[in-house]
Amino acid sequence: MSRGKIKIETACWTSFNSVLVSFNKDWYSSRTPILIWRPENIEISDVKQRSPHLYGIDSGYYLTDNKIHFILYQNRYPGIDWKNNNVYVVGDFNDWSYHLAKSKWMLQSVKIDSKNYQRFSIDRNELRNDKTYRFKFITQSGRWLEIPSDTPNIITDKNGNTNYVIKFNKGGAHQFYITTPFSFYNGSKSEITLLNNESRQTVKIDPGTFLLDLESSVELGSIVDGNETIFRIFSPRAKTVTVSFFNNLNYPDFITLNLNRVENTIWEIIHPENLHGWYYYFQIDGHDNDTFSNFNSEFKILDPYALATVSPSGPGIIWDKKKLPTTSKKFQPPSWHDLIILEAHIRDLVKLAPIDLSDSDRLGFNGLKKWVETNGNYLTELGVNAVELQPIQEFDAEKPENYHWGYMTNNFFSPSSSYASDPENGSQIPEFKSLIESFHKKKLAVILDVVYNHVGEPNHLLFIDKYYNFEIAANGSLINWTGTGNTLRCSAPMIKKLIIDSLIHLIEVYDIDGFRFDLAEILGVEVLLEIEKALKQVKPSIILIAEPWSFRGHIALDLKSTGFAFWNDKYREFIKDYIMGNGNFEGISYFLEGSLKHLTSFPAQSINYVESHDDFCWIDKITENKDHNGNIPTPNDRRRSHLLIAVLMSSIGIPMISAGQDMLRSKRGVHNTYLRGDLNAIDYDRAINYSGTHEYFRKWIKFRSSTKGSVFRLTTKPTEKYFQMYGADNSSAIALEYNSDLSLPTNRLLFAINPGQRKISISIDDTEMKNYKQIADHERFDEQGLTGALINVKNNNLSLPAMSCGLWLEH
Repeated sequence: MSRGKIKIETACWTSFNSVLVSFNKDWYSSRTPILIWRPENIEISDVKQRSPHLYGIDSGYYLTDNKIHFILYQNRYPGIDWKNNNVYVVGDFNDWSYHLAKSKWMLQSVKIDSKNYQRFSIDRNELRNDKTYRFKFITQSGRWLEIPSDTPNIITDKNGNTNYVIKFNKGGAHQFYITTPFSFYNGSKSEITLLNNESRQTVKIDPGTFLLDLESSVELGSIVDGNETIFRIFSPRAKTVTVSFFNNLNYPDFITLNLNRVENTIWEIIHPENLHGWYYYFQIDGHDNDTFSNFNSEFKILDPYALATVSPSGPGIIWDKKKLPTTSKKFQPPSWHDLIILEAHIRDLVKLAPIDLSDSDRLGFNGLKKWVETNGNYLTELGVNAVELQPIQEFDAEKPENYHWGYMTNNFFSPSSSYASDPENGSQIPEFKSLIESFHKKKLAVILDVVYNHVGEPNHLLFIDKYYNFEIAANGSLINWTGTGNTLRCSAPMIKKLIIDSLIHLIEVYDIDGFRFDLAEILGVEVLLEIEKALKQVKPSIILIAEPWSFRGHIALDLKSTGFAFWNDKYREFIKDYIMGNGNFEGISYFLEGSLKHLTSFPAQSINYVESHDDFCWIDKITENKDHNGNIPTPNDRRRSHLLIAVLMSSIGIPMISAGQDMLRSKRGVHNTYLRGDLNAIDYDRAINYSGTHEYFRKWIKFRSSTKGSVFRLTTKPTEKYFQMYGADNSSAIALEYNSDLSLPTNRLLFAINPGQRKISISIDDTEMKNYKQIADHERFDEQGLTGALINVKNNNLSLPAMSCGLWLEH
C-alpha cells in the first residue's frame, strides 16, 4: 500500500449487482482491501481491481508504471469521423499550443478489450509529479471536445471554462469492483466500510454512473391501442408506481392501478379499455433517504409524455395517436441562407392586432390564426419569411390569462393550455395545428423556441427521479447553471430520448419547420449532434438554431463543426457599439462577411441580430433619452435604427429582428419584461407614427429577398476575391463591394456606412463607380435608383456624411 492514510472517496453502483469503490490514492498493496457491507455486516468476498484504462474513459488519462496515457472512448463522441479527423491533447505541458500538439501530441486508434479508443502515451518522467497539469482534447477541425459534468477530475475556472487535470496519486489503480450481496433496488440504504490497519471508515453508496446510463427504447406515456390503454413510465429507483385515471374533472371517480416493473427500469400496466379523452396522473414512491432523491407518494405527477395537459399541474389527457391531426402536404421552408426571421410572442402579436377579436381570442392560438389569415397582416406586410415563436410548450403560468414568456416548461409534448380555448378537452392540439397551417399558407416558416435546459414548477421530473433527471451537486442540491433553480441532465439517455421524442412529435404532428434551443450550452455539443441526426432523418430541411451559452459556459466555437446555426451574441454587442460610433473597421468587416474568418464554417451559421425578447429592446439600448426610455425616440435614435437595419440586411448570415423593431418598439426602459404583457404587446399604431422607419425596414427586407439581394445570401463560403473592402484612416467607416469577382451570376453591390459624427471620404480606386447607381441611403430605398440628394462620388472618392449609409447597384 502507498504511504499515507488511505480512505474511500466514493462508492457507486455500476450494475444491478456491483459497486465501484474509489480510494483517495492508487492502491499498490498486494492485499485487496477489506470491505464490509452495511448495515448487514457482511464481508465482501469478491473484490477486484479495475483495469486502469476504464478510469481513463472517465478522466481522460490513466497511469501505468512508466507511462501517462491520454485516452478517449470513441463511442462517447458519435459525431466525430475518426478516420478523417485527428484528435490532439493540449494542456499546460505543451503551452496549450494546437500547432505544437500537431507535431507530437496526436492520439492514435487502439483497441482494448475489442473496443475502439484514441490514445497518446508519454513517459512519466516527461512531467513533474509535483505540478498541476490541465489538459483538453481538440480535433483537427478545431473543435474542443466536451468534458462531461460528472468527470471525476474536472476543474472549472472563473470564466466557466472546464478542463481535465492530472492527479498523479490517482491513475486508475485506486478503483475496485465489488459484487454486492443485495441488488441495486434493495440496496439503496447500503453503505461500505473499509477495514485496514489505519482506519475504519464508512461511506454511503451513490447511484453513480450506472443509474445515469440506464435507458430503454420502449414507447412511453399513455398509449391507446384498440380497446386497450397502456401506461408506461421510466423510473428506475421507484419502489411503487400507480396511475389514477378518471373522465370527469369536476366530479372525478378515480380508478387507481399499480404498475409493474418491466425491463428493470420501466413501469407498465395495461388497462382493457380505450380511455381516449380521459385524465390521468402518476404517483411514485421510492427510497427517499437522502438529498439525491425526492420521492413523494402523495404528489400527482404529470406524465412527461402526455400529449395534452389541462394545466401545468396536470392532469394529463389521454390521447389516441390515431386521432392526432395529420398533414397532407408538408411545408417546405425557405433554404437557410434565404431566411429572414422575426422573433415574436403569441400574445404580443395578437393583443392589439387591429381586427375584431374576442377577449379570449386575444389570449392564444385562435386569435393569432385569425390575424395571420387577415390580408395585410403585420408579418406578411413586413416581408419576413419565418417567425420564431417564443415557447408554446406547456409552461407554468399560474393562471391561463396570466402573461408569461413561456421559458418554464412543464411538458414538452402539449401545446400550452394557456393559449387554448378549451384545454380541458385538449383543444390546444387542433388549435395549434390550425395556427401552423395558417402560417404555412402565408409562406411563413415556423421556428419554435424550445427550453430543454430546465423545467418549471411544479417540477414533475423531480418526483420521478431527482438524481437521474437533474444535475446534482455533491451535497445533493440542484445545480443552477440556468438561472432558474434547476438544470436538466441532458446527457442522461432517457432525458435525451424525451427531448428527441418530443421534437419529432412536434414535427410529425404539427409540421414545425425548426427549433431554437434555449441555453443550448446546457445540452452540449454531443447531445445537439444526436438531435441534429435524429431530426434530419424526419425532416431534412429542419432549421436548427442554438442559443450557445448558459451560466456555465459558451459553445459558439464548438458549434462550428455542427449543422446548427446560433445566435451570434458577438455580432449583437459589436454592431450596437458600432452604430453608436464605438466600433472599428476590422470588426465591421468581419461581421459583414458573416464571421466566417473565425466563428462560423458556413454562411448561414450566424444568426445576426441586435434585439431579442431578453433585456432592453433596440431603441431602449441606444436612445439618447434618459433611463433607457426610447418610447419617443430622438432623430438620432431613428437614424441609428436605419443604419442598423442596413447593416443587418447587408451582413452574410441569417438576419433576425424582434417583433415591433421596425416601428421602434420601446419597453419604456424596463430591462426584463418577461411578465409584462402590457409593455411587450405590439402597438401597431407605431407603424403609422414611424411609417418612414417601418417602410425603410420593409424595403431592405424586400431587397435582401430579391434576386439582386442574393449577393447577401450566400450558400457556400465566398471566393477569396468575393469582397472588395475600402476604409479610411482613423475611421470605422467602410465601403464593401459584394460579388467583386462576379463569382455569382448577378450584379455587384456596394454598401457603405459611416456611423461617426464627421464626414468621411473613402477612396474606392478599384471600383468603377460610374457603373453603379445609388438605390438607398439612410432614409430612402428605391431599386430603380434614387433621384436627387445623392451621396457625393467624385474621382472614385466616396464622401459619406456623418451617420449615413448608402447602397449602390451595378447597372
